[in-house]
Amino acid sequence: GEELAINQFKLESSTLAVAAAGGVRDWSTRRFVDIGGNVAYDWEQVSRLATPWTGGRVRLAGNGARPFVLRGPLGGPALAAATAGEAAHRVTLPDEWLAAAGGTPGTLARVTLPAPAPRGRDGLAARLEAMSLETSAAWTGAEVAGFAVDPGEMTVRLFEGQLALGPFDLGVAGGRLRGGPWLRLVPLPGEVVVPPGRCIDRVMLSRELSDRWVRWLVPLVGHAARMQGWMSVDMAGARVPLADPFGGEASGQVIFENLEAVPGGDVQPLVNLLTKLQTAIDPRFAFGDKVVLLRVRPDPVRVQLADRRLWHDGLVIDSGQLVLRSAGSVAADGALAMNVEVSFRGDVAGATPVVGKLLRTPLLIPLRGTVDRPQFDARALDAVVARIVENTADAVINDGLGRSLEALFGNPPPPTPAPPPAAPPGGPIAPIAPAPGTGPAPAPLSFPAPASAPALVP
Repeated sequence: GEELAINQFKLESSTLAVAAAGGVRDWSTRRFVDIGGNVAYDWEQVSRLATPWTGGRVRLAGNGARPFVLRGPLGGPALAAATAGEAAHRVTLPDEWLAAAGGTPGTLARVTLPAPAPRGRDGLAARLEAMSLETSAAWTGAEVAGFAVDPGEMTVRLFEGQLALGPFDLGVAGGRLRGGPWLRLVPLPGEVVVPPGRCIDRVMLSRELSDRWVRWLVPLVGHAARMQGWMSVDMAGARVPLADPFGGEASGQVIFENLEAVPGGDVQPLVNLLTKLQTAIDPRFAFGDKVVLLRVRPDPVRVQLADRRLWHDGLVIDSGQLVLRSAGSVAADGALAMNVEVSFRGDVAGATPVVGKLLRTPLLIPLRGTVDRPQFDARALDAVVARIVENTADAVINDGLGRSLEALFGNPPPPTPAPPPAAPPGGPIAPIAPAPGTGPAPAPLSFPAPASAPALVP
């Protein structure tokens, strides 16, 4: 009366197959289920069926059976009989089943239906908190949001309304994907919680990864015609609602290693500006097939999800003799609010007069638009170009003209001042004093020149 034994339970389909055994006890109160067995699945079929929820960003391959154990109550107490001695419902059992079981055809079975489950927290949410599930998932290949995942296995546990994944250490795009996140399912629709630690370790960036992820953080690099390099992510913690990812909170840092990118056509206005700046330093840059190459420094880039925007700060990019710094945020709809600061390397600024004049005030360029279509402030670009032309003209007129005149007429050395007259050897000649008793000394003899004598010209 209070316990139902399940000797064999099977569910078979082209997507999922379950074979289990167990029982249900405390039928009149909790109806506590305790079953275990194996579950087999076809990941490719599951991925296709889940496309309306995943948008095709999750694709798995492989099949096989995995053990599982499911425990938990089904609901509240059963309905009482309508009248004493009578059942709530009577149903006729199938004759084929009765014949196989040795029963009499036409037998009626008394069935007491369970009470309908209440809605709200006492319904599905309460059941999720009381249920527990232990199993694992294995696959032969996967692609999740652009990341190619190597074959692997992951533990899955459901307890107290939370679905824990891992901990796992998987090969992803030449690097490692590590972590032990869990999904808090109660209250619905739930949220994902990521503990602190390095979750992405030296993953190789591809064009697809750049289009899906990097451009949301660094549009200058994300819109690249060519790209190569590695990326690591250290999380300080995150809580992200499943129904509203930008409504959550997260913080951490991103480290790019040996990341080089050739900007694409979506950021062509900035490429044109960088070309003009490079030409101001080295006019030879304007000729030939010079390509603007962006090299991201391996300094940590601080990231934060707050106020429904994804913020970043501390990104430094080298491009020839130029240095670019980017900071700002992007909203859930992809709207950009960033600033790009362009400066010259210190050694170049000291050696080039044009650069020294341009560095009197920072070259700050606002970046607006969206993630897919970034837009640089045209007025800021025009102002920077005007400064380049003005300072280049000053350098040509003042510095360049001076050098041309020097090369044409020469630069005579300054006159050397005449040295002072030298004193005679032994110092000045003293007058001869007269001997005692001889009287005054005779006056010196004077020989005036004749009037017709010519003047001497040294």
